[in-house]
Amino acid sequence: MTRRSESIGRGKAPSGCSVAPLRPWGRAVCRWLALLLVLCLDPPGASALDRLFRTYDERDGLSVSETSVLAQDSRGFIWIGTVGGLFRFDGTEIRSWAPRHLRHVVRRLCPGPEGALLVASKAEPLWLLRGERVDPVLGPDGAPLLAWTDVTYAADGSLWVLASDSLLVLGPDGHWRGWPTEALGVGAATRLFGSTGNGVLVGGSALLSRFDPEDGAEAVLPCGDVVATAEDAGGGIVALTRDGEVWRSVRDEAHRIYCGQGRGADLVVRGETVWALIGGEFVRIDSTGARLQIAPSPALDLGRALLVDREGSLWVAGFRGVTCLPEPETVARTSPDGLPAPPHAHHLFRTPSSIWVVTWFGTREICFGEIESVRDRGGHSGRVRADRFGHLWAADLDRGFIRYDGEVARRFPHDGVHGIYGSSPRNDGTLWLASDDGVFVTQRDDAPPRHCDAPPPDDWDHGWENSWIGAILEDSNGRLWFSCDEAVYECHADSFAAGLPVGWRRTPIPRSGIGSELLEVAPGTIWLATTEAGLFRLGQNAASPLSENDDLESLRIYGMVEARSGGIWLLGAGSILRVLPTPEGAEAYQILERLTGWQGLPTQQASDLHEDADGQLWLATLAGLVQIPAAARTQPLLPPPVELVDLRVDGEHRAPDTLLHLPWKRNRLELQFAALTFRDRGRLRYQARLNSQAPWQDSDGPTFRFVDLAPGRYEISVRATLDGDSWGEARSPLAFQVAHPWWTNPWIIALATAAAAALLYAAHRLRVAMLLRLERQRIRIAMDLHDEVGSGLGSIGILAGLISDPRVGEEQRRDLGSRIAGTAGDLGSALGEIVRTLRTSHESALTFATRLAATARRIVPEGRLRLAIGRSLPDRSIAPEVQRQLRLVTLEALHNALRHSGAEQIELGFDLQGAMWRLWVEDNGTGVPSQDGTKDDRGRSTSGGHGLGNIRERCRQIGAEAVWSHPASGGTRLEVRFRTERSPHIIMRGRSRGISKMISR
Repeated sequence: MTRRSESIGRGKAPSGCSVAPLRPWGRAVCRWLALLLVLCLDPPGASALDRLFRTYDERDGLSVSETSVLAQDSRGFIWIGTVGGLFRFDGTEIRSWAPRHLRHVVRRLCPGPEGALLVASKAEPLWLLRGERVDPVLGPDGAPLLAWTDVTYAADGSLWVLASDSLLVLGPDGHWRGWPTEALGVGAATRLFGSTGNGVLVGGSALLSRFDPEDGAEAVLPCGDVVATAEDAGGGIVALTRDGEVWRSVRDEAHRIYCGQGRGADLVVRGETVWALIGGEFVRIDSTGARLQIAPSPALDLGRALLVDREGSLWVAGFRGVTCLPEPETVARTSPDGLPAPPHAHHLFRTPSSIWVVTWFGTREICFGEIESVRDRGGHSGRVRADRFGHLWAADLDRGFIRYDGEVARRFPHDGVHGIYGSSPRNDGTLWLASDDGVFVTQRDDAPPRHCDAPPPDDWDHGWENSWIGAILEDSNGRLWFSCDEAVYECHADSFAAGLPVGWRRTPIPRSGIGSELLEVAPGTIWLATTEAGLFRLGQNAASPLSENDDLESLRIYGMVEARSGGIWLLGAGSILRVLPTPEGAEAYQILERLTGWQGLPTQQASDLHEDADGQLWLATLAGLVQIPAAARTQPLLPPPVELVDLRVDGEHRAPDTLLHLPWKRNRLELQFAALTFRDRGRLRYQARLNSQAPWQDSDGPTFRFVDLAPGRYEISVRATLDGDSWGEARSPLAFQVAHPWWTNPWIIALATAAAAALLYAAHRLRVAMLLRLERQRIRIAMDLHDEVGSGLGSIGILAGLISDPRVGEEQRRDLGSRIAGTAGDLGSALGEIVRTLRTSHESALTFATRLAATARRIVPEGRLRLAIGRSLPDRSIAPEVQRQLRLVTLEALHNALRHSGAEQIELGFDLQGAMWRLWVEDNGTGVPSQDGTKDDRGRSTSGGHGLGNIRERCRQIGAEAVWSHPASGGTRLEVRFRTERSPHIIMRGRSRGISKMISR
């Protein structure tokens, strides 16, 4: 943050010679005589006046304090050219600009259109600045311009360059044109100056002329070696020459209005006043030609360049930095001007020809006229007030009262009176005077003020002689009010003045300090100002604080004064306001005017004020007697423009015009805006919003920091105000985009949707497959029950019927019962096999082989079965489905061997050979026809049955291989080979194929 050194700069007495403006000769001689009399009687510095100024130097970021030139661009930035480069000031920060390109003495700064700035430095090409871009100006030959003498911009935005022998202009169309310098008619051309009219002003060794490409050259002023020009409010041209002469051209008439001593440096026009830097002088020349030397002084540096910014502040580029005078027309009279030292003024009184200033160390009367003088009026304390008869009343410390009748002073001694602390006019023209010794009333004749010795209030434990009376007031109803000891007392005024007993009405106001002023703001409505609690409205036996007390900078109010311009002046610490009481009981007020540094006020404190009929203000302050001209009060408080001055993303600087696309989640954005106002930044208030549809929100300042912004588009706008009512138009907002997470991209969403759909479809297919599997399992179980149990039960039924036949013998009955028992056992075994196929747990190969052998023993008659099962089968498990299919294949092979081949011997084997499991059934029968399982042209098996085809299908479902062969000894051998580690995959594949077949069916 830029440090601002605020001080009061002191000027010096006028010196040097001047040429008076065009007036009658006799009047000019009188003015010369008066000036000589002042110089003889008043030594230099006696008529000096202080001004508020702020200094910016190395402590504020200006690394090179010797400055050379100043400019303000069209956006509002202040540019400072130094002997070591260029700096930009935004009101908060002074920043070095383009240090790689601009390292030497900056000679010229020319603001161009749309915020452009042309910079001309010693021994460097011309540079054009647009934002953060720095580009060289290319001449007609396409190379950077180096041989330049002076440069400027014209009103139409064209760029003019003065070279050694030619004048070049680059038009808005981008084309160069040129003229020889002889065509300018100014002698040796040395300078170019911008103008609000057509063309430019050209200064030469002989005169100053205006050059227009269409009309040619036209003489403006008959003076050579012009170093600075300016246009006044009337359209005239004011020029400063190298020799220190100031010339003015008005309606084709030229006048020399001042002749300084020394080399002319720069000149500006502010309103109707000319400010010039000449040699060691800083001179102010008003519209009448009167001048006042402002510098040199110990506080205000000698200047090299001047600038009047858009707010009317005056800037001086000097050897020790840059000085800003917010309102140079506002002045303060202090000790060098005749006030006591220190000049802490607390009261004043204005007469038609003078002003009385009461300080803590004495009273002075400043008399105005052709020659300003100061009179010592003694050690008055408190107020100086006038009665209706023209008498001025004051009080001396411990000496009593003094009455001034013109130049005659009459004393009225009274022990115990130190000062007049309050006064109020009576209906008869006399005054109430409040003191530290009670209440007094002035007299019409030459009698001293009369002490009012009516009985004091009943609650007092002391008399009038020990009573410090602060504010006092007689209202329009004839009631007398005064403050004492954190309370306000009220009684009948005439009765109290006559010394009669009165009925006191007391209104306590605890912790309010001293009542400094009482004022009737409306008939019957009384306000009280206090030194500790702000403002109160007095009612019936009660005092209510005003609602605006919370908005005051301090609750210490020194006084209230009726304003000629309407309303009431409130004078306090930190707040000097002109307010208008609201009509609703006058318990609040509306602020009409606020005095601050904007009006050049050197301190935010005043204890007394007087407003002249023309609007000029006089204030008694701790900085002395401050005089604020009426024009300083009417300076408009235009809302300042707001510019983005710094943009950082994750700590890295970016150009403010960069289009931002920030990543999601991990992002950090820092924005710094600047309100381009320099006169009184204490008035600034900010508002911000995040998009164009959102309402404006009050902001603590123009700096914003964001971390991990949510995805979306943002448009940050900031605006500012100086008065709280008029807000600036929002410039184009800073728009930036925070990316959404990668998974929210459209193609990611589409892909995820497709994947989810695929998963849902797969889940649906899996569900359908499971349902089909369950259905197939039910069908298989039903078929197995039908085939196994149904046929067995049918056989049992038939056999049971035979047993019950009486014709069957006993031997046959026993044989039939044995067959029924065997069939029932077979049914139990079949049911057990069906149940085992429903289990999900795996069994070992040995367990499976053992159960398979037991099944074969029940089927094959005793003596005809030979088992070849390995005794040391590995401890490996076989899936239930594989076991079931292998069992069915074995049963099919055993039935074929018993029913069709007529085999006498059957061998059942099961072992592990390498990585392959083997299961075989070998018989010595006649074999099975068409063992290859071929089919005819209609798809029917040529074997005459489905047994061989079923065996192949069951082996295929578990990924096994069925091989038929004929041993050398005769018969048939069926060998099934499979791998248990592949069985789950194979089973699933078999199931899938089965499912496909069932779906297709």
